[in-house]
Formats: sequence, structure tokens, C-alpha cells
Amino acid sequence: MGLLVGSLLVAGPAATSAAEGGMSKKDLEILGRAIGFMKDGPSGDVTTAVVFVPGNAASEAERDAILGVVGSGLKVGGITLKAKASSVTDAAASGARVWLVTGAAAAKIGQAGTAAKAITASADKACVEAGNCVLGIETGTKVQIYVSRKAAEASSVAFESAFLLMVKEL
Repeated sequence: MGLLVGSLLVAGPAATSAAEGGMSKKDLEILGRAIGFMKDGPSGDVTTAVVFVPGNAASEAERDAILGVVGSGLKVGGITLKAKASSVTDAAASGARVWLVTGAAAAKIGQAGTAAKAITASADKACVEAGNCVLGIETGTKVQIYVSRKAAEASSVAFESAFLLMVKEL
């Protein structure tokens, strides 16, 4: 029996590691593989919203960096992430199945991701701990994936049991 989870991605500059608060290409590749472990998860081209705070220079820079990394599509396993920018206030209307949320937008997004049943993931462990982000990814000397049970259940997204053995629940 799988745990219900969703995922919030806090996207950051491509050259920045997750430990520094941003999302790297490696983090995005791990996210893509994690999506592959979802029960009834998306396949093929997956629309991803890069959620940012307009007028916040750091958030806009993170948005631009992620859009640059994803380009016209980032293929990982059975999916291809197709990114588009979406302001924090318009994310729910974006129609995106996956949300890549910049660090500045993480606190502002609240429960919008779970209400929209979006797959959300983050490089911000604090966002996962607060239950605003369901999936957190840290890369560095080793890869660590965090799952918020609270946010996961609210998103009604289930992962395969094998995936749950590889993550740390918060």
C-alpha cells in the first residue's frame, strides 16, 4: 500500500545546489525520476509551472534559471518536463500538473498546490517540514529526498512502495 503524496518543487538557479536553496539540473532529474514512482503518475510531456513572486528579483532570477535548465524540455525517464512561468497568484490557474516553486514563493503558495492536486517538490527542507511542500530534494555529497505526509495526503497522489523506502518522511 502506497503513501499518498504530492510534491512541490522550489526551483532555483541551475548553478545553485539544493543546499544553497536553489534547484539544480540534478535536482530536476531526481524529481523526474520520483514522478516515475507515482501510482497513476503523468507520462510523456508534463506541463510544469515555475512559480515565482513578481517583483522579487531573487525569485525572478530563480525562475529564469529553471526555465533555462529545462529549455524546450528536460527528458527524464518516461517524462519530459515542459516548463512555463507562473506567478504565485496564477499557479492554480496554470493547468500545470507539476509546480516548480521558487524559494521566495514557497511561503506564499500555502496550500494552493495541494488544493490544485499539483505534484509539488522543493529544495527547501523547511517548506516540506511546514507541510507546504510535499517532496523535498537535497543533492550534494549524497541525495536525500523528503516527503511531508501531511501535504502528501492532502494532494491525493500515491507513490509506489519501493519509492517510499528511499525517502525520509517529515
